[in-house]
Amino acid sequence: MSASLDINLLPVARYAGRDYPELLCLYASEPPRRRARGRDADRLALYLAMVGNAPLPPGKQDQALADLAKLYYETPGSVTAGLRRVAEELNKALLERNLLLASSSRQGLGILVQLAMRQSQITLAISGPAQAFLISSGQTQRFADADMAQRGLGQSRETPLSLYQVSLQANDTLILAAQSAPEWEPSALASLYGQGPESLRRKLFSPSITDVNAVIVQARPGKGKINLPKPVKPLPQTSVGTARTAPRAPTPQAPVKTPLQATPQPVASEGVPTEASVGQIIERSPAPTPAALEATEATLVETPTAEASTLPEVIKAPPPPAEISSVSTAAAEPEPPLVGDQESVPIRPKRRFAPGSLASTALAALFGALRAVGRGLSRLLTRILPEDALLSIPSTVMAFTALAAPVIIVTIASLVYMRLGRNAQFEIYYSQAQQIAERGLGQSDVAARYADLEIALELLRKAELYGSDPNIQGLRARVRSAMDDLELIKRVLYQPAIVGGLPAAVKVTEIVALEDNLYLLDGNSGNVIRARLTSQGYQVDAEFQCGVNVGGIPGLKPLIDIEAWPPGFTPEASLLAMDAFGGVLYCLPDASPKSDRLKASEEGALSDVSGFALDLGDAYVLDRASNQVWIYRRSELTVDPKPFFNQEVPELNDVVDLAVNRDDLYLLHADGALTLCFYSEFEGVPTRCSQPPYVDFRPGRENLPLTPPSPFAKIQNTLPPDPSLFLLEPATRAIYHFSLRNLSFQRQYMPDRELAPGPATAFAVDNIQRYLFLAIGNQVYYAVLP
Repeated sequence: MSASLDINLLPVARYAGRDYPELLCLYASEPPRRRARGRDADRLALYLAMVGNAPLPPGKQDQALADLAKLYYETPGSVTAGLRRVAEELNKALLERNLLLASSSRQGLGILVQLAMRQSQITLAISGPAQAFLISSGQTQRFADADMAQRGLGQSRETPLSLYQVSLQANDTLILAAQSAPEWEPSALASLYGQGPESLRRKLFSPSITDVNAVIVQARPGKGKINLPKPVKPLPQTSVGTARTAPRAPTPQAPVKTPLQATPQPVASEGVPTEASVGQIIERSPAPTPAALEATEATLVETPTAEASTLPEVIKAPPPPAEISSVSTAAAEPEPPLVGDQESVPIRPKRRFAPGSLASTALAALFGALRAVGRGLSRLLTRILPEDALLSIPSTVMAFTALAAPVIIVTIASLVYMRLGRNAQFEIYYSQAQQIAERGLGQSDVAARYADLEIALELLRKAELYGSDPNIQGLRARVRSAMDDLELIKRVLYQPAIVGGLPAAVKVTEIVALEDNLYLLDGNSGNVIRARLTSQGYQVDAEFQCGVNVGGIPGLKPLIDIEAWPPGFTPEASLLAMDAFGGVLYCLPDASPKSDRLKASEEGALSDVSGFALDLGDAYVLDRASNQVWIYRRSELTVDPKPFFNQEVPELNDVVDLAVNRDDLYLLHADGALTLCFYSEFEGVPTRCSQPPYVDFRPGRENLPLTPPSPFAKIQNTLPPDPSLFLLEPATRAIYHFSLRNLSFQRQYMPDRELAPGPATAFAVDNIQRYLFLAIGNQVYYAVLP
């Protein structure tokens, strides 16, 4: 959305020729003061329609959308990363709510349309069977995904999401429809371009159109604002944006026939909670047992019935007033109270017992049962033993037998039940996993294939809780291999690298692989550890000195970064190490290190160095104190450096790592975003910087922005024969491989088996000898690069 455009939103919900504004919820938002990096220019609109027989109360919908808008602005990264996180969060909350309500055959599914507007570009994210129409001067386009026809939010763990990008100009109209009219075809809508809101409303929602649920988005010259029609009854406002609903008439809940039959919204609450989270939309219900929850989840998500697998028609109207008055209040099932809504929790009278009455009743029942067992045992012994033999049995033995017999019987029965019950549960999960895995492996549609394979893995995990089978590992390997192909994952077999390991106090934060040597920077002590390759593995060199543990070097502080020193440069060294105040060490095996200090820049001494990189012998040093990257040509560290940035300087305070390739500077930020800068030393030609997205090339996601599960933390570029960019995602211990210039995703390397707990802290790629190195705290691993 450009600064000269206003966006006007007009919601319409109609059923059987009558308007029911409570059947949709619309929320628009401006950037709040506290927002993630890169969200300054974003404008957000959220449009939610609920289907099923357990929709959220309208007041809860308003609060949920406000929380989701806040979540979007708190999410760093690309626009699509924020939209995806919003959809996933709402899907998770609705799914948990539906699992709790499944025992009463009630479900509420969400159809969500998100608009993220940045200048004239709109990114549209649709979750569920909704569609959009763009009416512009040149053409009319429809945006719809046929695969969404049977899917909604809250139905399965897989979040349905389709992404589109459009350019909105003045007088353009965008129609968003959870339920569109049959007459809305692109050819028929083309004549509506440029018409005013009232004229557009009359033609789009003529009396002949009786069923529709939609929002009209119109671009008009203005001051860059999002305008909603004023509600008749004002709702509480938040600092993030504005919600639009209307007064709602009381609507009793009528009995329903199917779990997913759509119903109107329930009655709105008098006020919207001022503090809430998306998780608060989950119903308060008696906590189910683990077995019941697993069975419910399997029914809802993994093996849906024919009714449950089909998304219903969007929005059914409330019954007419005559029908409403005839509904019995005893037959109507009230809306369960929500978490955090304490006033709506019914207070039930407590049943009181006289002291000791419960224990007395239980004891009486126990003794009655024992007496019955004793009488039965006595009659049995009388029949099979002579009378004299029976009289000779001591009374204590008779009493013990009477007590022990029921205990033994119950114990045996319990063991048999547990054994057979666990086996039956295992067979159910394993059989389902086999069927869904085979179906997924045969799917041609990428999204359906991935969803089936993900469900199959989850069923295999549950099956292993109840038993084992020799073939289960083989099935898991097949499913995981197929999912890896879709995710472009290469599994690598990591092995411990250091013979005997490293001390527990060590935390490896940097790795330099140089020929047969590993140089490991201990971030806790600020010293460098050298390990040389032997027939048993990498052996630590106890004589190597590089760091604050070296005596006779005044003013040296703990080291913060290391790089391989180019051969042939002066002084002779294998490694260049640096502290945060510009102190440097040239380290060499079997020799004492040499110290020096970086030449002060034109702005003064470097006093907050956060990292450096070497490229073709040039040193690039990032100093936060001067807000600059300084270039030392030919790594002549005692010569005046040149500033990398000559005009505009990007944000440097949150840079966690950097890499350089032929004067192209890559700055990795704490939120995982990347700034790419092209250096210019010509007068009048500024150094240019941009924030290109990571480009996904996984099947079904080609050319979409790629967002990792957690932010990248380390970056490294490699030289020919395979010049590439590698980034470390610590949480999953994944190493992502990208192209250098356009950041096209190539593949990711992930562990083939479990490693030490905790996030990865360092990595290195040796593309010459074809090795990967990975550190997790004090644990260092290596693997062959595929």
